Amino acid sequence: SSYEEGSELVLEFKKKGEGRYYYESRLRYFPLEPVDALDQGISVLKKWEVVEGERIDGGVIAAGSVIKVELTVAVPAERNYVVVDDPLPAGFEVINTLLKTVSESYSKYQPLQLHGSYWGGFNFYELMDERVLVFADNLQSGIHTFVYLCHALTAGEFIAPATKAEEMYTPEVFGRTNDRRTIIR
Repeated sequence: SSYEEGSELVLEFKKKGEGRYYYESRLRYFPLEPVDALDQGISVLKKWEVVEGERIDGGVIAAGSVIKVELTVAVPAERNYVVVDDPLPAGFEVINTLLKTVSESYSKYQPLQLHGSYWGGFNFYELMDERVLVFADNLQSGIHTFVYLCHALTAGEFIAPATKAEEMYTPEVFGRTNDRRTIIR
């Protein structure tokens, strides 16, 4: 349906019959202004470090550089079924260090050794074109870290969207980083 900017949109749920009524609604949107970091039961920190290539004055990254991305998630209490969603800015590409075609010098950055479930920490991840997803069936209280590599490929100025972590079945328990601008030259 069409709407006018600033107008109120109504979302209505109706129940027929006896018994309990369960519902869920999620809103997906793209903010026009930069978002601030937020901790609603999960704290998320994202750190970038150039490991091959150079960082030019003013924080600009040289095209072709390899970047180590370190995601840190801190939880004050045990959390179950947590997903960390780290969208990549345009101009970047994930390096899958498990592939035989990737330099052996990157093998020390393999995110997880998936030889079984690690109870109490991250136990699965997905490297996608536009994002990295990290999962934990159970996160014990404390600090948990996940590291991966990416290439800074395409010159330009890009938005690095906020990284978000949430309990999948209680999405009101979440945290996010701030978003930021990234420049590749």
